[in-house]
Amino acid sequence: MVVTGRNPVLTGDHPDPAVLRVVQPDGAVAYYLVATVDQGDFPIYRSPDLVHWTRLPLGAFRRSHRPGGSIELNGHHYCHLWAPQLVAVRPGA
Repeated sequence: MVVTGRNPVLTGDHPDPAVLRVVQPDGAVAYYLVATVDQGDFPIYRSPDLVHWTRLPLGAFRRSHRPGGSIELNGHHYCHLWAPQLVAVRPGA
């Protein structure tokens, strides 16, 4: 199968992308992408071919997208989330 596309494959600003390839139980392949954000949650995108991407409805942490929405870690609040990484964990691991 040959898929053609144009760069950039995602409109907007998506620095530090991380992509994970997942083989579904039926053998189909899906790719998932996340990138650095300056506020809100990490948007998660899904693609069957690395060219056509769909944004999934919920982000990684299901945080607010409103300005000033932050995440608390050890008593400190953070709005910028940098260079996320995706990892597949098999069931039962």
